[in-house]
Amino acid sequence: MPDAVLFRLGNDKALERFRTEYVIGERFLNVVEENPSYDVVQETAVNREQYFAFYGLYAMTGEGDGVEILLADDKKIYRVDTTDAFPISNRFLDIAGVNFETDGINLNAETKRSLLSLNFNKTMSRSNCDFCLKQCLKEDPDCSRRFLEPFERIQQIPQDHIDGFLDTLCYFYPDYIGDFFKLFFPVCKSSARHI
Repeated sequence: MPDAVLFRLGNDKALERFRTEYVIGERFLNVVEENPSYDVVQETAVNREQYFAFYGLYAMTGEGDGVEILLADDKKIYRVDTTDAFPISNRFLDIAGVNFETDGINLNAETKRSLLSLNFNKTMSRSNCDFCLKQCLKEDPDCSRRFLEPFERIQQIPQDHIDGFLDTLCYFYPDYIGDFFKLFFPVCKSSARHI
């Protein structure tokens, strides 16, 4: 994925230009081809080995809107647009922390209740992962190891690392978004062991 850096603006002059005191900076990608074919990736990309790992990550996180891969002029492929990854979507994030009541229902309280009561039993559907892997095997019969790499890597993420990025996440979202991921990641790591 493209590198991103989080900046905290420290002076009033900078704050005049932005809506919040935090700004994300990303390196601009000069895109050569959107959604390059597998053959183009194999011929061109210096990080071609990540191609099937992108699909493994897609299957693992339950993302529903497809794998978006770009080929940039640095001859690398990049995975972009993962906003609908994990069993949480913009539908929840857009109203998180907004104390607005409609028809006697507080949207913030309802969002918190909905997220923290989600059933994670279907996290990382084996049938979805199997289907995605079968599609990849059509492209390359030797892709299994690369496809399964994200399943192995998520198990290696230490809890203190997860806690660290959830602390940062909760600068921007209510604490219950972090609480959601504290429930989700152990289930995700456990499910990955059984795929």
